[in-house]
Amino acid sequence: HIVTRVYDTDDEGSTWKASKTIVDIPDSKAGAQEPGVIELKDGRILMWLRTDKGKIYQSYSSDKGETWSNPEPIVLDSPLSPQSIKRHPVTGDLVLIWNNSTNARFPLTAAVSKDEGKTWQNIRNLDEDAQHTYAYTSIEFLKDRALFTYYAGPPAGVRSEPRWSLKLKAVPLNWFYQ
Repeated sequence: HIVTRVYDTDDEGSTWKASKTIVDIPDSKAGAQEPGVIELKDGRILMWLRTDKGKIYQSYSSDKGETWSNPEPIVLDSPLSPQSIKRHPVTGDLVLIWNNSTNARFPLTAAVSKDEGKTWQNIRNLDEDAQHTYAYTSIEFLKDRALFTYYAGPPAGVRSEPRWSLKLKAVPLNWFYQ
């Protein structure tokens, strides 16, 4: 069972200050795993969490990460796998990449939030081959493209060589809105 604590630095990483709150999901066997954070337009910080509860969980800080709200599920299904969120460079919307399933690491899906993570729309699959699993996506925006790198491998329980590979996929920035 994993719990999460946020550490903050004001001096380029020379010293670190621990948050007052430890973020936990007590009724989860796995706990609050592999968090990510993004600053919202109103100055709050949104934290998203990997869980074994079949949903992505989120927590908020209104004091620059010193304290955090109790984590709550968002409406999107997700297995015990990580997510990535980044701000779209043109629209300013949040872009989420995750596994849109309760029990499998496929498909790899994108969604857009125009309201700072309250709701998600424009749900589209980035990669959807059921013969693969996908995880650990990075997102980078370059000129008029969104670039994604992520692990791709065989479905859970299937042994093959090579076991995992790293994929690169690029889509136009307007792909999220088509």
